[in-house]
Amino acid sequence: MNKRITKIINAFCGKGYGSRESFRAKIDAKKSQISQWESGISKPSSEFRKRICTAYNISRDWLDTGQGQMQASAAPGAPQVANSGQDIERLKERAYHAEGALEELRRVHGALFRATNPQESWQILENYGKKIPIQISIIIHFPLINK
Repeated sequence: MNKRITKIINAFCGKGYGSRESFRAKIDAKKSQISQWESGISKPSSEFRKRICTAYNISRDWLDTGQGQMQASAAPGAPQVANSGQDIERLKERAYHAEGALEELRRVHGALFRATNPQESWQILENYGKKIPIQISIIIHFPLINK
């Protein structure tokens, strides 16, 4: 079970998807518990397995036995894991676009910080305002998982 716990954490706590701390908080577990689960020292209780499955749309059968699919039947809005090489490439592409948008926002912040008057600030916002919505649109609408 420890490898399956690690797989869930890696799948949902990768770049841009939260942190190990957010995983821990989402299931209300202690850091030491998760460490013990991953190392195989102990297994999560039935209650914690239920929390993991509910929070991340994981099949209970897969978590308990390794049999079947990792993801439970997809519920609307449920988090999905990339399962193929193509899905992973889509996730990498989305992360690339997100990094580009973040860099643009940093540039805007720096330029606004250096602006000396309100007219200059508005000009900066107008110039960057043409670039940023396109990048954000790509991030939001870029499909993560093939249907």
